[in-house]
Amino acid sequence: MTTIQPEMKVSYKAAPSTVGWVIEVSGDNARVFLDGSIRLVPINEIQPADELREMSPSDFKVALTRRRLEHPMTDQFLSYGASKTRLMYHQFLPVKKMLESPDQRLLIADEVGTGKTIEAGLIWAELESRAAHGLENVWIVCPKSLVGKWQEEMLQRFDLRLETISSEGIRQAVVALERDGTLPPRFSKCIVNLELIRMEEYMARLVESSVAWDLTIFDEAHHLRNTDTLSFSLAQFICERSKSAVFLTATPLQTHLQDIVHLMEALGVDVAADPDLLEEQLRWDMQLNDWIRLVRRQPPGWNTLVDNYLHSLQANGGAERPGWNGFRQLVDRSNLENRTQRTIAVDAARDLQVLSPYMTRTLRSDVDEDRPMREAITRTVEFTEAEAAFYEEVYRVCLVRASESGTPPGFATQMPERRTASCVPAVALEILKYATENEDEEHQARFTPTEVNILEPFARAALDSPDRKLDALNEILSLAFGELNADKVMIFSTFRGTLQYLAENLGERGYSFQEMSGLTPARDEDCRHGEKSRDRIASEFRQGKFQILLASEVAGEGLDFEHCKVVINYDLPWNPMRVEQRIGRCDRIGQASDKVYVGSLASVGTIEQRILSRLYERLRIFERALGEMEDVLGESIANFERDMFTQGLSRAQQEERLERIAQAIENNEQHKESIERSSVISTQGRQLIDSEQQEIKEAEARFLSPEELAEFTYTAIERHIPNSMRQTRVECEFDVITNDNIQDALGGLLRAYPATHSARAEMVRFRNRLSKARRTRVSFSGEREEAEFVHVRHPLLLLARHLHKEPIDEAPQCVAVIPADVLSNPTAVVWAVGSIEGYANRAELLCVTVDCIFGDVSLIPVERGQELMRVMSDAEEIEFNDSINIDAVNSRAEQLLLSEFADITDTFRLRDQLLTGKAKQAVLSHAHRQTERNERQLLKDNLNPRLRTMYNGWNRRIQDEAQSKIAEIERRSGVRSSLEVIGVALLYPMDDL
Repeated sequence: MTTIQPEMKVSYKAAPSTVGWVIEVSGDNARVFLDGSIRLVPINEIQPADELREMSPSDFKVALTRRRLEHPMTDQFLSYGASKTRLMYHQFLPVKKMLESPDQRLLIADEVGTGKTIEAGLIWAELESRAAHGLENVWIVCPKSLVGKWQEEMLQRFDLRLETISSEGIRQAVVALERDGTLPPRFSKCIVNLELIRMEEYMARLVESSVAWDLTIFDEAHHLRNTDTLSFSLAQFICERSKSAVFLTATPLQTHLQDIVHLMEALGVDVAADPDLLEEQLRWDMQLNDWIRLVRRQPPGWNTLVDNYLHSLQANGGAERPGWNGFRQLVDRSNLENRTQRTIAVDAARDLQVLSPYMTRTLRSDVDEDRPMREAITRTVEFTEAEAAFYEEVYRVCLVRASESGTPPGFATQMPERRTASCVPAVALEILKYATENEDEEHQARFTPTEVNILEPFARAALDSPDRKLDALNEILSLAFGELNADKVMIFSTFRGTLQYLAENLGERGYSFQEMSGLTPARDEDCRHGEKSRDRIASEFRQGKFQILLASEVAGEGLDFEHCKVVINYDLPWNPMRVEQRIGRCDRIGQASDKVYVGSLASVGTIEQRILSRLYERLRIFERALGEMEDVLGESIANFERDMFTQGLSRAQQEERLERIAQAIENNEQHKESIERSSVISTQGRQLIDSEQQEIKEAEARFLSPEELAEFTYTAIERHIPNSMRQTRVECEFDVITNDNIQDALGGLLRAYPATHSARAEMVRFRNRLSKARRTRVSFSGEREEAEFVHVRHPLLLLARHLHKEPIDEAPQCVAVIPADVLSNPTAVVWAVGSIEGYANRAELLCVTVDCIFGDVSLIPVERGQELMRVMSDAEEIEFNDSINIDAVNSRAEQLLLSEFADITDTFRLRDQLLTGKAKQAVLSHAHRQTERNERQLLKDNLNPRLRTMYNGWNRRIQDEAQSKIAEIERRSGVRSSLEVIGVALLYPMDDL
């Protein structure tokens, strides 16, 4: 039996992963440093910690990657590289805040065009990757008009196939909730439209159920700002039941800072109820930002300035801030030159702020200084006499149909008129071929046999007439491929018949093209023989395999074409936001051209031409990102379109209404600009973005790279299923070889997950894909469009982790050689993970080197340790001097690690106390405001009885839930820490061999 001795590393017998060091032994007890403090522990409860396990350098790297996957660090993003898009540092600011926040609440108020959808997806990917078996229930709640966009974006960027809930679906989900207490698997991760879910019946039944979510995401959150609406109450309820909640909006301020107060209240965050007080607090926060930047940048003389800043902050209101004294104590006890302690101090400073822990505000100008200008190329085209006659006859025939059927004229005329305005020859050909379109959007365009007989002579005359609109398109194309030096052009049309007509004519003129519409399958596995998916077409377009992409609205959602600088609207959607979506596919971060050209065509006398002249040109729709106009513009156009349907507005009435819309939007723009100028929100966002992005850049070297994930996956699968993966000539790219063994292994992975788990769908999909081909190309880099993208949530990587499921006991050790210009003496490198648990949690990767000749022990940046690991190579068949006592070297390294981590733990303990006090106060304040809000609803005389019951029941639960939350805060408070060595490498410089 091994004797427990001082300086020995030990672990609990009952919990071998809890490791500490013996300080002294006295009789049957030992004083041991465990969980961040010195404890007196009976010797019979502890044992020597596991010894090091020898392995090759390559296996050593894989073992460290596995440990980091199973126990991710706080500043290590598993979502880095989890999206098929060009990632920007600012898009990880929300991820960083969510990982740092014990409350898991965030309002992303970034400007249009900065990638809020990507940021929300990255938060999902990060939380999914860190959970042992992923997330169970995740809902994206958005306006009905954005459901398709979210479905497409999540599929294209993150490989997430999400269900959308219909009215029948929500009914089924609610019934299952009431019966089983859980959501059905198909509705556990889905997209829900706000208009549906806020209906009184469904909302009341949800509130009465026991449903809970791991993550909820609300898009267009500014629609929730009115506290007297069901939308607000719904959002507040769902956020209460959500472990993590995210709001997205590009327009956080509509009228005043009160909007922020209400949004935060719906999110479940306690801020000042008085907007004037909030503004005062935000101005103090901006002064604190100055201190944060000073500490982060450390210019000459910064130590003196730090104290001066703190005295000024305290004198100007800091003394009254909850947690200020604890913050001062933390700063006074911290070594701000130490990166980890400095990071904790900066985090504590942000904890003091009102909005910083719960909000990001990134302007596009902050992250996209080289944003291209937009230049409009507009052409209005006169119909020929024959075209005009056909257009007018189509309109007349539809009016007659409306009159005979007793339906409003707008229902009968709108779609045929729009299709004919889009492309006269396409509709004329349809008449002559007795054909109809079958897209839902075009169902009103069908003609009866009688109508076809009336229209046939007009159609023949129109087809014999020159197509002036097509001529105008060819003029713009000649300009684009000539003077503008473009190599690619996107042409959009709402109607598939128009796209088919353009395809026939552009082919005759020698252009190469592909067509993408709602009938184009989203992914390769959805294609029939001979079909191409949207992914494949988009990839070939990026590679320059054809010149023109003919696209319906599906190409305006979820796909990025920053390599293309010319967008042409062959017809104009009524809603300018759809035009913005089209342009936004090209005008986005990464666009290399200094200009994006927006071509638009409209025929004189059509509704499109009236919208163009009265609205689009006046508001400069083509020349600027609409951003802040989105809310009022969308509502105005929706009202206009509704009246067109129900009232059949005359052409003069259309022009008058469009004029009023333009004037209202201009007035609204001026109002919002005034609010923005007087608000501190954007200023505060600009102050923080530089320092926070710098933190992410510094941490990037500590993230798990595609190379590390690829090596881990390849090694695990080849060890357990030989000959199943083969490296290609491209780095991080492999061919997966289909065989019975890998299919059986994927079957075993499936069985390891509960039958209701959403990850199983992707496992089945990948398994089916393997069964259809002998080889399947995969890549761990999202930039390889020709290969399936493997990220941390992909079935192949999950399979590797499943195969590597044996317990992690002994820390790996290896002996390796390294270039002499990297190290001059034989050196031991020791990696350790320090974990701190409290109200907030932190996991820190630490690295120490020990010079085996002179005995110098140094704490080094993790980035340096990663660099050493990357360049180490196998030391087989080389004899080393065995005089180095690796146990003694390791012991010296552990003592330095222990000292360093003890300082980190002490600093973190003070931050934890600050957070705990702030959280308790927030719970009580939020419960009080929530009760008052519900009481005001109950005072309404016309309140629906079911809602009255809901609010009464809700109020009864509020105080109980508040006390439960406070008890949970107290349970989590109090810091517990542990330090564990996860790897030791003995490195010999090449020249010493």
